[in-house]
Amino acid sequence: YDNLYFKYEFWLLHPRACSHTHTHTHTQLFSYFHFLLPSCIYALCPTVFTPASELIAPSTQLLLLTKEPHSDKAARAVGRELCFNEEPSGSFDADDYEGNEESDEAVKGGTYAVKGSGYVRKEIGPMCSETKGPCVGIGVGLSESGARVMTKAELASTSVSVGPAKATLGLSADTGVGVGPSGVEAKVLGTGFSLGREVGVSFLGTGFKFKLW
Repeated sequence: YDNLYFKYEFWLLHPRACSHTHTHTHTQLFSYFHFLLPSCIYALCPTVFTPASELIAPSTQLLLLTKEPHSDKAARAVGRELCFNEEPSGSFDADDYEGNEESDEAVKGGTYAVKGSGYVRKEIGPMCSETKGPCVGIGVGLSESGARVMTKAELASTSVSVGPAKATLGLSADTGVGVGPSGVEAKVLGTGFSLGREVGVSFLGTGFKFKLW
């Protein structure tokens, strides 16, 4: 583009250009302004000549950020529940997830490995709802709250909690035991009980629990 612009500008100013006929001079002037016009338009409105890739890139980046998966949060939530019976916090939405304690710096005195597909958690004030897809895992935890060993084999579940109360509807074969100052818990194939700080019962993954303090 710059070479063409210089070519026509030089043609008009060069002494030999003046020897051309009047008609030819008009043709040169038309060509000169023909190439000068895009420069004026670009100066007034540069976005007209902005490459399409530059215009699409910001929108694409924003779309990727808003759809970023929360697989790490889902894996940590399941892992910490297996190790310490710890409830997750916040809202997240994950598709496939997989993880262990090596990627969880907050876990001390516990080890776990989990893998699942689908985990949606919505928290609004004291209310919370969770929906989980298939998930398997194992966790071993030793902390001030006691010792806990639990395996997880869940097909699907949905739960709703309000304050200290939580009700779950699902199908699972979780098996394990937990003992500590806060109480005891035992499950076999998703059926079991908990007594102490938390009181609850479950049958094949469906049940309810209530935290006393």
